[in-house]
Amino acid sequence: MNWKYISIDDSKIFEFHDSFFELDSVNGDSISIRVRALNISRNAEQNPKEYDLEIKTARITFVGVHDCTFDPGRTWKIDESGNGVPTTPEILYSGEDARKRITKELGNGIDVFSHTIFDGDHFSIEGSGIEPWFEVRFKAQRITVEWDEYIRPAWYEITRQYHKEMTLKTPGGRIMAVNAHVISHYDPDELYSVNSRDQITPKEISVGIKYEDREYWGDGTDPLGKDACENLQKQLPDGVKLQY
Repeated sequence: MNWKYISIDDSKIFEFHDSFFELDSVNGDSISIRVRALNISRNAEQNPKEYDLEIKTARITFVGVHDCTFDPGRTWKIDESGNGVPTTPEILYSGEDARKRITKELGNGIDVFSHTIFDGDHFSIEGSGIEPWFEVRFKAQRITVEWDEYIRPAWYEITRQYHKEMTLKTPGGRIMAVNAHVISHYDPDELYSVNSRDQITPKEISVGIKYEDREYWGDGTDPLGKDACENLQKQLPDGVKLQY
């Protein structure tokens, strides 16, 4: 199969968190996997948008896989002091035993929590599959990622978050600064239709502040956040005035 896009030894342009790995094939010391929910950086040459995109389906091939380890994790309990203590011994599989367990997990399918690269050729994958948590480590001479199409903005691109300073006037007349948390929510289909998020306005704005150890939030549809702040004002205690 000829793929439209290909990336060789440049896995830093991909975001593996929350992706799903499934075994495609094993050929000697090479392992190929099918991947869903793989995201690619806006900075990648193959990405035509100014935000991260989700790839429909990709194939990742690790060539020259060696020095494998498989850590199935341990079970823990909370002791009388509230500290976590292991209830099972630490087990670390290596070599052929590790490869068999990795292949078995991939054959069942794994949800990926994280993917880290050390020293250019050391890979670490944390995930959940047959084991509720495990970590795989191995070396590979080459990693190739191939794919054909994109389907939507990356899930984390649908919101944009930032902070801004606002002021509150308390019932006693005190003026105090608060750090407001602003979240812009975008329609994924509308966002996917443009190259840059700056070309559209958010469909909803949420504004939140913390006052006396409690969080208060307001929602609105005005792109400037005016009605969100008005809604937030309604949630605040009597006599507390938001100035924005």
